[in-house]
Amino acid sequence: LGVCFDEVPMLVFISICLGNKMGAHPLLLSRARCAAFATAVTLSCAGIIFAYAKLKNYELFVAGFTLMVLVDLGFALSWSSTQRVTTWAMYMSIACIVLGKGVWEVEVRMCSKDGRVWPLHVVWHFLSCASSYYGLLADLASRIDCGLSTADGHAVPLNWVGVPFTEVKVMCASVQDRGR
Repeated sequence: LGVCFDEVPMLVFISICLGNKMGAHPLLLSRARCAAFATAVTLSCAGIIFAYAKLKNYELFVAGFTLMVLVDLGFALSWSSTQRVTTWAMYMSIACIVLGKGVWEVEVRMCSKDGRVWPLHVVWHFLSCASSYYGLLADLASRIDCGLSTADGHAVPLNWVGVPFTEVKVMCASVQDRGR
């Protein structure tokens, strides 16, 4: 059960990232679709955790986590924004998770041969958290960009750590103007 303290938070983090797509992705704007998506994500996360804890099969966790990351990646790549900050944050998220996966693969394969590579596991967690951070920012910027947030005015000032942009402009028509 102690091993779950490493994997369960990772499944919860990717579930939060997927849940953040609701209201930010064009396919997830209606209440019905959001409810169905939230149910699917929650059941997937809970099912993977339960199966992993019950069967104690690490490969099951790896496959489940990877599938959830790929779903998140698919949603990220299936829409675009007119704002550079949104696209930049999305690509930073992708770069962090791809680099992190590479570091993790090296750590997993080398750890049994040379225990001194354990710091790579910390790097993996740092990069996966950075991926989540930038993914959440990309979704937030998407909401602002398309007028889906409660932002007043035509631009929202940014002061986000690690983001070289100072504002997101409201470019798309508001939700009410699109008849939603």
